[in-house]
Amino acid sequence: KAEDGEEVTQAYYVIKAAQEREELQRKGDELDTKIRKAEKEVRALEKSLEKLGLKNTEYARSFKKVDNKQGYEERAALRQKLDRAYDRLKFKRNEEKNVAGDIESSEMRLQNLEHEQSNLEARMDDLERRRSEAESALRDQNEKSQRAGRRLQKLRSEMRVSLGVSAMDTPAEEIDLQLAEVREINGSMLEELRVLAEEAPGLDVAATLREVGLQLPRPLVGSRGGGLTGSRTPSRASSVTSETS
Repeated sequence: KAEDGEEVTQAYYVIKAAQEREELQRKGDELDTKIRKAEKEVRALEKSLEKLGLKNTEYARSFKKVDNKQGYEERAALRQKLDRAYDRLKFKRNEEKNVAGDIESSEMRLQNLEHEQSNLEARMDDLERRRSEAESALRDQNEKSQRAGRRLQKLRSEMRVSLGVSAMDTPAEEIDLQLAEVREINGSMLEELRVLAEEAPGLDVAATLREVGLQLPRPLVGSRGGGLTGSRTPSRASSVTSETS
């Protein structure tokens, strides 16, 4: 979690890694500038030593008696200064190498985070698509059930008229019809839930049904789980639904 207590998202880590990489790149650029400056200083010192060496050689060839003590001291001082410059340059180069390694590691980490974020987004899109399909299938099933209910109500009325039964009595034929209706609707809904459980295992449909004492039906032999609105075995309830479609 972040300092304010909010959940840290994947995008937060991606942005943070990008900022770290930019900061390391800035430090690398600063070090590169310092190294170029140190190299320039070393070249200047080397030229000074070279000139001083030539000057001493000329003095030696002239056989003139001159006091070279000052020249030697100057050369020693330049040599010491040059050695320090070499040490600084070596240190800067090592520091630049370390920063370059940090930049490479940061870029790899950023790439991994971006790849992970892309996978999470794809997974979320897939789950959203499955949720939309499930909702659409449930709405379709509800519409079918309503049409079947209206058709069955009409059949009940026609049956009562043909049997001469009053509205207060329930004939055995109607009871059988009601039981068949309940079985068909329950079977159809359970089959829809079975297909949903296959396509979206993360919803754990089976566990939810077990809590209410139900279980998913076994898939039909030779059937294909190709979607929430796949083929079904013809039944009396489905035939009633088709008549009202």
